[in-house]
Amino acid sequence: MTEASRHDVSVIIPSHNRREMLERCLDALARQDADPGTFEVIVVDDGSSDGTPEMVEGLETPFELRLLRRRHGRAPAARNAGIEASAGRICVLLDSDIVASPGLVAAHRAGHARQERALGIGPLTQVPPRARDWYAHTFAAEWDKHYADLRRRPATWMDCYGGNFSAPRAALVESGGYAMDLIAAADVELPYRLWRAGFTPHLFPEADAVHDDQKRGSGVLKDAARRGKAYLEVVERHPGAEAEMLGSFQVDGSREVALRRVLIALRVPPRLLVALGRLVPGADRKTFLHHAIQRFAFWRSVRRAVDDERWRRLTRGSLSRARPTPVDGAAPESPAP
Repeated sequence: MTEASRHDVSVIIPSHNRREMLERCLDALARQDADPGTFEVIVVDDGSSDGTPEMVEGLETPFELRLLRRRHGRAPAARNAGIEASAGRICVLLDSDIVASPGLVAAHRAGHARQERALGIGPLTQVPPRARDWYAHTFAAEWDKHYADLRRRPATWMDCYGGNFSAPRAALVESGGYAMDLIAAADVELPYRLWRAGFTPHLFPEADAVHDDQKRGSGVLKDAARRGKAYLEVVERHPGAEAEMLGSFQVDGSREVALRRVLIALRVPPRLLVALGRLVPGADRKTFLHHAIQRFAFWRSVRRAVDDERWRRLTRGSLSRARPTPVDGAAPESPAP
C-alpha cells in the first residue's frame, strides 16, 4: 500500500490564474476538523501564468498536497485529470474561489459513509461583489435562498453543481467523468448520468462553504445565456432530461410569458433591462425583476439556437417540470479553472 492510498478523501481543485483565491482556498483546507492524514488535496493548474504553480509548490500544509500541471484548457478536462490522479475513495470537487468551512471534508466523508451511492452536495453561500451592482447582489441573495430551500426538500441531480460536490471515485471513473465537449453545464450532465446509474443526490448540510468570485451582474447574465445553449446540448444527448432542463417556459405567469415573447421577438438585450432595473424601487420588485431577466436571458439564448418548429414545441407544448432550477434555469456557472 502506498502512502497516498490510505487517504479516504481526495479534494480536487482546478485553477487557472487565481493565485490569491487558490491560496485562500488551500488555507481554509489547512484548518479542517478532519484528520489531515485522511485526505489529500490535488491542485490541477490549468496553464496559469500568475505564479500559481510556484505558490503551491512553496506551501507547507498539514495534508498531502499534490500539483498537476496542464496546458490551459477547460474545467471539465482539468477535473477529469484530478480524478484520474486521485487516490481517495471519495472525490470532493471544489472550485478555487471556494472557502471551505472547517467541517467540509469531514461532512463529505461522513455523508458517503451514511449513503453508499450518494452524490454529495455542499451548501454554498454566495458573496456579493463589493461594487454597487443591484443585479449581482440580488442574484447572491436568491442563490442563498436556493440552499435554504434545499434543506427542506429532496435534492435532485439538477442541484449538483461542481463548486462543492462529491462522489465515489469509482463511479466518476466508470462514468467517464465530466463531458469535455460541452460549452457549459458539464457539472449537471455528469450527475444526470450518475443518477440514471442509480446514485442519489443528497445535501450534506455541514459540508458548507463560501463562494466568493466577485462576479458582476454582466457575468451573471452571460452565465444565464450560456446555460440556455448548453442545456440544449445536454438534452440532445439525454432526451430524458428535457422536462427538467427545458420545461419551464410557461410556468412563470401569463403576463411574464407574453412579455418575454415580445422581448425575444424584438431582440431586446437583457443588459438594457438590467440598466433600467436600477430605477425600480423596493427589494421585492427588484427580486421579481431579477428572476424575470434571468429567465429572459436563458430563453433568448435558447431561441437563437433552435429553429421555429423546435421553439414552438418547447414553448407551447406539454412539457412540465417538477421544480424550477436555481435562479430559474440559469444557475451559477462553475467558472473555468
